[in-house]
Amino acid sequence: MKSKKVIAALCTLAVVVSSVGGLPFGGLRLFDTAVTASAADEVSENISLVASASSNLSTISGTHYSVSCGYMVADDKGMRVNSFGALTINARKGETISKVILSYSEGGYRNTLSASIGTFDGNSTITGINAQQVSISSTSTTGVIISAVTVYFEGDLNNPTVTLTGGAYAKSSGGLLTQSYLPGAMDTVTYTALTGATFPEFETYTLNGVTVERTSDTVVTISGTPTANTAIIVPDAVSSSKIVTWNSTTISSISSIITKDYTYTANGITLNKTGKGKIAGNEIKGYDSTASFEFTTATGKFTNIEIAASAIYNGGNWTTVGNTLKWNGTPSNSVSLSGSGLYLEGVSSINFVIEMPADLSNATVTLGADNTVSSVTVGGNEITDLSEFDITYGTDESHTATEPPTEDGTYYAYVTAKTESENYTGTAKSAAFTVASAASDPTYTITIPAAVDLKSTDHVNITAEGVTLNEGQKIVVTLDGASHTTSGNVFNAMNDDSVVTYKINGGNVGLGDNKTVAEFTDNGSAELSFAVDSTDGIKLAGAHTETLTFGVKLEEPAAPKIYNKNSENIADGVVLENVGDTIDTTDTLKGLIFNTSAKMDFKIDGNDETMVFNFQPNAQINGVERMYLDDNRDFICVTSTGKGKLIPDEGKQFRVKYNLEDNRWIIDQV
Repeated sequence: MKSKKVIAALCTLAVVVSSVGGLPFGGLRLFDTAVTASAADEVSENISLVASASSNLSTISGTHYSVSCGYMVADDKGMRVNSFGALTINARKGETISKVILSYSEGGYRNTLSASIGTFDGNSTITGINAQQVSISSTSTTGVIISAVTVYFEGDLNNPTVTLTGGAYAKSSGGLLTQSYLPGAMDTVTYTALTGATFPEFETYTLNGVTVERTSDTVVTISGTPTANTAIIVPDAVSSSKIVTWNSTTISSISSIITKDYTYTANGITLNKTGKGKIAGNEIKGYDSTASFEFTTATGKFTNIEIAASAIYNGGNWTTVGNTLKWNGTPSNSVSLSGSGLYLEGVSSINFVIEMPADLSNATVTLGADNTVSSVTVGGNEITDLSEFDITYGTDESHTATEPPTEDGTYYAYVTAKTESENYTGTAKSAAFTVASAASDPTYTITIPAAVDLKSTDHVNITAEGVTLNEGQKIVVTLDGASHTTSGNVFNAMNDDSVVTYKINGGNVGLGDNKTVAEFTDNGSAELSFAVDSTDGIKLAGAHTETLTFGVKLEEPAAPKIYNKNSENIADGVVLENVGDTIDTTDTLKGLIFNTSAKMDFKIDGNDETMVFNFQPNAQINGVERMYLDDNRDFICVTSTGKGKLIPDEGKQFRVKYNLEDNRWIIDQV
């Protein structure tokens, strides 16, 4: 039985007038920038000719020009020009060369050089070319080594530039990532995801004539003819596995001796060389059957290892596919490369794909009717065999109990991977659950003063005592009526037909939408202030009174709201207000477009690393499944690859709209 007590729900306000004359008181990004540089007669492009000899490059291309060597391939000093072979610069976009400046790593015989067209100054500059091709030759058998060329040509600084960034866990090929002053189409750039990684789905889009297309789950291409300066952030490839790459710089720092054992560690992976073999100078070589190169990961298990090389003469016990040596056997934390005659030349990278222990931090814990853990869902896989986990119960601060709690309170179940587990790591936390005796009936006493005399005081207190409520309940006190006032926030104290008007709480309380005067969830008090508004209606001296009628009710917590594309007013936008309020993106393209800047802390499923994204207006997230307010009232965005917390500006809330025209969602702040 509910126990509630309301004292003096009718409050009579008295205004005493001493004379007629007066009173004695007074709530997969994109950027587009305009070109501002003015046109110029000469535009320059610098092309480095330095490359690993194992790359076997006889031609190196820039955006506008390519440079070819007729003698030997480029090496770590550049391209050699001598009597056996010339250096030729060719236009790729049809522009006319006006001048070339040469940079040397070995230039002692530069006086032997000559140009096929134009005037060579005997040092480093060729002028007066006015052609789309020029060759530089030497009469010396030694010649010079040219490390770079700077080509000046008749271009226009108003021509657009395309800049590509992003594309993590993928290799780019084709055109350069920055292509400047383009007179027409850009060189197509292709991003290929590393083994074990894929690109998230996104719709093909075009910005300023440049098209970004996901042609498969492992390939993204960027192509087109730009109409303005365009910067594109290529979507990162993602993987449920950890991907580690030793690049050519890392590999060139390895220097083992043929007859001695050798150990090298980088990025959490250790190489142990034993037997008669070597890995040095971008070569891997085994001289007899004792040679072994063992790779060991500190965490997780290898599922794939690929070594890219310019030449593979003998791949040993691994599989050769073109210029790539591959291993993809049974997952293991240690893998050996061996074989008599093993020989790889020009090793440019080693790519490791590592299956990491599944991180429980984003797992879903399911409880049975008795609050025991019945299953854990990790990355979409429901696990009912809980033998690899320690299960405890408690509060945020303490969770040491091994059995579900029985005392009243709010608790969580914690599922932690055992130390010896090879498959899981971290801890999962269940949703909060409440242990309570049969729900108690709420009790409270609300006291409202019987009268207030504005001659002696200008305020009264409404008090709440003996308050015992259930979770989410609150007591609401409202002003429901007044004996001489029917609406509005200006009240009438009467003496016959003589009137004094007054306001409550400065006019913030009235007979309408603003009738709430106090809310309580615990013992406390709320002040009501009264002030005379006007004495123009006074006709009689004496007491002017009005009887106010108050209401007291117990409100239950609001149920979470679920919005979808068909919800009322969704096109105008909704703000999530209560814990559990959710926006479901089912039957839409699941794209979320930002009309605001915002920060997101994001975790990929199965990965404990938090990534921070700073979104700018017009940026888009793809694959959004739902958005909701969690127990901490944080705005959570769940995607097909993980979930993140969107952080609004101070004092702001996110508003989400559904755009029927393109079947996507728009987010801003209010």
